[in-house]
Amino acid sequence: MTDHKHVGRMSREHLQYIKDNAATKSYVEIATDLNRDPKGIQKAMIKLGIQPNLSAKTYNILNVVKIEDKQFWSMLCKQFTTDELEIFRFQWGKMVEQFKSDVLPTEELQMLDVIKLEILMNRNLDEQHKSRNELDKMEQEHRAELDLGDVANLIRCENLSHQIIALRTSQASLTKQFQELQNGKNSILKEMKATRSARQLSKANSRESFLAWMNDIVNDAEKRRELGIHMAKFRLATIDEEIRLAAWHKYEDGMVDQPLLTPETVKGE
Repeated sequence: MTDHKHVGRMSREHLQYIKDNAATKSYVEIATDLNRDPKGIQKAMIKLGIQPNLSAKTYNILNVVKIEDKQFWSMLCKQFTTDELEIFRFQWGKMVEQFKSDVLPTEELQMLDVIKLEILMNRNLDEQHKSRNELDKMEQEHRAELDLGDVANLIRCENLSHQIIALRTSQASLTKQFQELQNGKNSILKEMKATRSARQLSKANSRESFLAWMNDIVNDAEKRRELGIHMAKFRLATIDEEIRLAAWHKYEDGMVDQPLLTPETVKGE
């Protein structure tokens, strides 16, 4: 494959390749395969009625808001394990993809908090699993000691009973903590959605305002007349300025030339 990217109209073979691979490859990967510009592939997919897909593994190719480039990455490396950092990379990439890289600094912090809470929830579930296994083991041991029935075993049973109560209390505490983490995560997600909805509404309102302005022009004869006069004056002023700039002009160094030189204004010697 040559170093120069294919440009111009998309061939039938390329369009067919896009159709055949759109479900399994991102538009960046397809662009690499076809040696074309990713934006061209993206536009072609939209024309074909295909939603352009950006897989998580293409973020390094595009350098799209990589979390490793953020100032808080070094802090995260101290706070989380290697496996948890991988979760951070993946979740960050997917959220940025979802928002089409349109992320404000405050939204970055919200995304950061959401992922942190997700990891803490996973930690909590791991602790619950370990606690549940240990509790099951102690309960079995407790039943076995009770079946023996001698004094020594009764003392052992009493100790096990205290440990079982402590584990059950721990289980309840972990469950409550998990619920609090989940509520916190849901609250941030709800807030993010509200914030982004407000931003999208603002954009929509700006479009609606333009349409409302156009509607006023169509329905208001006086406004149309005022705009018509203004445009006519602007057109006449443009013509006068073109005539002035196309005339011969003597510069300070004595050279005579036309400031505006086009095929329409060029003059003979």
